[in-house]
Amino acid sequence: MGLQFISDSTVQTTGVFIPINDWNEFKSKFKGIEQEDIGVPEWHIFPKNIFY
Repeated sequence: MGLQFISDSTVQTTGVFIPINDWNEFKSKFKGIEQEDIGVPEWHIFPKNIFY
């Protein structure tokens, strides 16, 4: 399994990156895992009124 831990500037673990093949394996082992409610934090959503 190729999990990667994501850290911030203070070396605190803030997340985990799961490669898609590993994620698909999890989904086959744990039915319904993809249905978990994991909302995206408001600060992480790109504003619709900004154009680049």
